[in-house]
Amino acid sequence: EEQSIIGFRFNLFLGRNPEVYGLDTGLVNFSNIRSGGIALGAWNDTGDHYGVQAALVNRAHALWGLQFGLFNDSTDATGGLQFGAANRTHATFLPMTGLFYNQSSGSSSMGQFTLGINKGGAPYIPVQIAGLGNSGRNEVFLQTAGLINFSQSSGIQFSGVANASLDEDQSTYLQISGLWNHAKLGLVQFAGIGNSGYRIPWQSSGFVNYSDDSWWQLTAGVNISSHATVQLAGLGNVAHDSAIQFSALYNQGSSSPFQLALISNRTGNSLFQTALYNQSAISSMQLGAVNVADENEGMQLGLYNRSVTTETLQFGLVNDTTELDGIQIGLLNIGRKSSLPVTIILRTSFESNEEAPSGFISARWTPFQLALYSPGQLFTADTAVRGLALNALFGSTNSVAGLNLGLANRADQVIGLSGGVANISQEFAGLNLSVVSIQSEIMAGISISGLLTYSGEMHGVAIAPVAISEGDANGLQMGLWNSAQKTSLPQFGGVNLSTESPAQFGVVNFSDEGSKVQLGALNRNGGEGWFQIAGLGNDSRDAMYGFQLAGLQNSSKFSLMQMSGFFNRCGHSCPIQIAGLTNRDSYLNGRSSQGLNLLQAGLIWNRGHKTTIQVGLGNLSEEAMLQVGFLNISGTSDMQMGFFNGTGGGGFQKFGFVNGELGSTDHALWIGAINFAAATEGMTLGVWNVATAHNSGLMIGMFNYAGENAGIQIGLINVDAASFLPILPVVRF
Repeated sequence: EEQSIIGFRFNLFLGRNPEVYGLDTGLVNFSNIRSGGIALGAWNDTGDHYGVQAALVNRAHALWGLQFGLFNDSTDATGGLQFGAANRTHATFLPMTGLFYNQSSGSSSMGQFTLGINKGGAPYIPVQIAGLGNSGRNEVFLQTAGLINFSQSSGIQFSGVANASLDEDQSTYLQISGLWNHAKLGLVQFAGIGNSGYRIPWQSSGFVNYSDDSWWQLTAGVNISSHATVQLAGLGNVAHDSAIQFSALYNQGSSSPFQLALISNRTGNSLFQTALYNQSAISSMQLGAVNVADENEGMQLGLYNRSVTTETLQFGLVNDTTELDGIQIGLLNIGRKSSLPVTIILRTSFESNEEAPSGFISARWTPFQLALYSPGQLFTADTAVRGLALNALFGSTNSVAGLNLGLANRADQVIGLSGGVANISQEFAGLNLSVVSIQSEIMAGISISGLLTYSGEMHGVAIAPVAISEGDANGLQMGLWNSAQKTSLPQFGGVNLSTESPAQFGVVNFSDEGSKVQLGALNRNGGEGWFQIAGLGNDSRDAMYGFQLAGLQNSSKFSLMQMSGFFNRCGHSCPIQIAGLTNRDSYLNGRSSQGLNLLQAGLIWNRGHKTTIQVGLGNLSEEAMLQVGFLNISGTSDMQMGFFNGTGGGGFQKFGFVNGELGSTDHALWIGAINFAAATEGMTLGVWNVATAHNSGLMIGMFNYAGENAGIQIGLINVDAASFLPILPVVRF
């Protein structure tokens, strides 16, 4: 063992020399320092190798040449090529082409290519192409996978299912996936279902887009953004600031210059709005059935136009303004501070009175109020109604207790029943039946509307296609679009938005600070919760103390159980993960999370930190109690069952074709065709058994090798390299 070989070495079972140069053949070929030439056998293991290694298993410290085998491993920089089912290296200058698996802990200068899974390290990998999935710990320029791509920083990602890039400083230029894309910084996202991120200029998806800052959002469903330039949606758009919003249902923004929708638009400042109902604080042009603005600085065209001030034009059946510095054209024109409040066909600018008349008779209260169109009404607005207010076109009363009926009804305070096309009040308590209902401060009771119900704060039940509460909703919202701050009861609808809610049941559910229960196609929870059930995907930014069930994907900081058709991802601790494809924990500051996984069961791949049970084709964990799969790798493990089982420093029981361990260990029972370990204690049963030290116990096989033997060896050939008589047949003590 102390002599180097130059020329030819033949090893019937196992050979060990410091250096071998030439042709090295045999069952097991060991070279402690380095080797050069051609090594042929079942197992090749050397320091640095220059040349060719061909075996079932090839291991080298540094490789400068070729490795052909089922499993190829190089622990240092590699200047050669690896051809095999699974390839692993520290760093390589040439492409990695493992049939099923490639792994590099450092750079892979020319990329990774496989039908299975690629796993890359730091600092840079130019390209990863995989049939199943790619994972990059640092920067990867191009990732293409049939299922999933994941990286800390990636330039371009293509996948059949999902892409994720988590770097906060480097942008992901392009993400294209069949289902979902996520990036903290990015340029372009295309997804079949949805996109999410923090600063993404361009997003296009089939169902939902979410971004803090975006230039373009296009979807058949819902767009949500804090700052967006263009939003195009089949259902609705929500943005704090947005230049252009197009949707079939609803647009909302604090400052949105251009809004186009079928049902409703609402914003603070607007240049152009068109929908059945438009509302704006300051408006330049509104085109719709009902147009409402505080300041009309341009034009309102609709069946009903209302503004506090009008500077240019109102054109409609009914035009209503308090102060006019322009023109009104319509069947009925109201100028509330004019000496002649009501005209027909045409009204031009007038000099405003200090107070606008609101009726003919002033009294403390009346049991009956009749209005054609305020101020054309029997009693003035400050006359309280205790009974019936009947409004043919539009009536305005400060206080109504009883019935408030008509085409359009306005009152500061209503207690009772309000019925009409449009009901407008500051405070409402009772039953509201309308097409459009607006309670600027409080709605208490039941509001049922054909298009829109809006309230500053809601106490009761709101049912409408669009149900909005700017403040808290202490009650129940049911609509195609529900929006509120904190809700005390569940939201039921197509799209549910809230700051905090006990439950949300809809197609798309979003809660910024937390919803206890979410049931829908897509669920996103910003705070703590209990359950998420989705036809497509769940995302929880905080703890989910119950479970997540999804047809495609689950993601959370903590979840008691995750079950999905494709992919589960956990940021800290998820005791149970069951997926059709892959399960994994996340990376925090470049290191694995410190959570506990009781069970990970995925068809393709499981990645955990402290895992009790892993079941899948490939299992990887720093600590594991039981791993069952084709490839099982763990730092320490109590039991592994698979084709290849490997541990770094502790493997108690192993059952497989190849069982390996790289550090010192106390092990009870290993059964496999090939078993190799640094030190063995207990029973090792196989065709070929190798240990640097066999400290105690029993080693049974065709060929048994120990650098130092202090136990029992039973086999055809038994080797104790440190013994005076190194080779004995049958048995050695």
